[in-house]
Order: sequence, then structure tokens, then C-alpha cells
Amino acid sequence: MNEKIPIVLDTNFIISYISDISNILKRLSETYYVFISDVSIQERIFHRYLELKEKYKKIEKFSADFSDLIEIKTRQSFEEICEIDKRRIEKSYHDLFKDNIIKFIEKEHSLKIIMDRVYKKIPPFSIAENASDKGFKDTLIWLSILDFFKEKTWENVIFVTNDKAFRNNSDALCNEFNTFTGKKIVIKDNNFFETPVVTNEELKENIFKSLPDFTALRTKIQENISAICFEFSGYGQWGNPEFHSLFKLHKILTADDIKKIFENLKIVIEKNIFETSIYAENAFNINGFINVSPIPITALQEALSLYLNIHDDYKEYLPQFLYTTANIFNGNYDDSDWFAADIPF
Repeated sequence: MNEKIPIVLDTNFIISYISDISNILKRLSETYYVFISDVSIQERIFHRYLELKEKYKKIEKFSADFSDLIEIKTRQSFEEICEIDKRRIEKSYHDLFKDNIIKFIEKEHSLKIIMDRVYKKIPPFSIAENASDKGFKDTLIWLSILDFFKEKTWENVIFVTNDKAFRNNSDALCNEFNTFTGKKIVIKDNNFFETPVVTNEELKENIFKSLPDFTALRTKIQENISAICFEFSGYGQWGNPEFHSLFKLHKILTADDIKKIFENLKIVIEKNIFETSIYAENAFNINGFINVSPIPITALQEALSLYLNIHDDYKEYLPQFLYTTANIFNGNYDDSDWFAADIPF
């Protein structure tokens, strides 16, 4: 029987599939050793802290505004509820992952390593000119993964994340992992678990095999799909281009959703052939879209042409195209309801 391969999940994976996370983790554990970083857990605790802080501010303001009419007493202080919530979140994650939580190793020179990466803009720190220290949390996660797997015997590792700091720098990060640990890692998006499961021997044989040169096609995908999701709105204070969303999403789209969109897109375009633009809700014909600005018909035509080209010429890579497209679409996901009070982690 083949040995399981370790798979590390970023925090955003948990958030994306929160409604069915227990079943998904159970399913994954049949094929993989499923890990999460302790840094990710602490990140969720911090998010919850900010949410609770905002709630207590509202209580204090309401109490002050109507102090002549009512007196409000909280059952627990802010500090008490934060401590209770922290223990609750930690327990939830430990119940889910057991001993498969990757700790951050606090070495004497850890701070020096982190600061050196800040100054040199080493991924996952952002290389943007005015990004400051953006990528600090991601770097802690990455250093944890490097240290953890350097001491392990597994030869192949999978890291699942939708974080652009990792996704956009995957080549550099994979090379660093190989140099530091002597092992191989691939970085997949959150839809990875939805693909048909392959055996570990198949994965070892195929995961790093020579691939076609898709450099130009990658650029075309980013440009054409982004054109039906975002619109250029001018230049910012520092001269950088700025974009606004053509729609908002109140659910995470999957590869299957994207497939349905493209399969129906030709009919949609034909119905609106003499229009210059249409709204997302009409263009994509599935639930979850909130209209913001209309999408140019020409952009929809180019996106459809791209899909048909990949479908005909690179059919074996169509699932990857659908996942990448879903990832771009999900950049418009409205996460305002992510941190609901009834979600323990």
C-alpha cells in the first residue's frame, strides 16, 4: 500500500469550506496526512479578537448614547470572553487536526531571518514597492513548513492555499523548499481537493514531469478572465493602476460552477449580441452574483474563445484552467460574513 503524502492547508481553505469542513477533512485524510500551521490558528484567533473588540465598542457606544435611559451590564468582560474564545478555537482545531499542527520553531535567529526577508522582499513578502511588511504572517507559515519538513522523511508535500502571496510566487517558493529540505513541494489552490484522487505513485511520477511552455497562455488567461471580473478605474496616488470589481460574490465558486458558466456563455452572448455590455447576474446565469458594473460583451466573447481554445487544444489541462478561473472570479468574494459568531474556528 502506498504511503500517504502530507498536505498542508492554509487558513483560507478552512474558511472557504467551513460549512462542511469536518467531512472534507475526513475525506482528505483517507489519502493524505492533513496538516495545518499553528500560525494559521493564531491568525483565526486574532480575527475573532478584532470581531469581538468591534462588538464591545458598539455596546459601549450604545450604552453611552442612551445612558440616561438604560444601564447595560455585560455578562463577561472583553478580556474574559477573548480568553474563552481563544481556548474554544484552539480546541476546535486540535479536535480536527489532532497532532498534525505544525508549530513555529522560535529559534534565536528567527527574527533576523524574518527581517532579512523583509528587506530583500523574499516571497511570500510582497515585492511591490510600497508593500511595506505585507506578507509577515505568510512568511511565518512558510518558515514553519520549511523547518517542519526538513526533519521529516516524506519526499513530496502539497501546500493548499488561495493566498496570492503563495500562488503568485510558487516557482520561487518551490525552489527554496527543495534547496532547504532536499524535498519537493507543490502549491495548489483550494479547489485541489475536488479533483479526482490519484495514487501517490501516480503523483510522484507526474507532479514534476516536464510541462509545455504555457507562459503566454498564463498571461492570456489572467488578462481575459480578469477583463470579465474587474475594470480599470485609473491610477492611484503612487501611479499604480487601480481596478474595481464588476460584480460581487456571496459564495465561493468551484470549478464546476465555472464550467457551467462557459457551457452557457455562447447562448448568453447570442441572446445579447447587439448589446455592448450586460451585468454578471445575466451573463453567468448561476446564483451568487451581485451586480456592480456591466461586463463588456467583447470581453465575454474573448473569454469564451479562450475557453474553447483550451477545451480543443489542451483538454487534459482544462480542469486546471477551470480552477484558475474560479480563483480569479473568487477575488470578488465578499467575505463580510466569514467571521460569524456561531462558527467556532
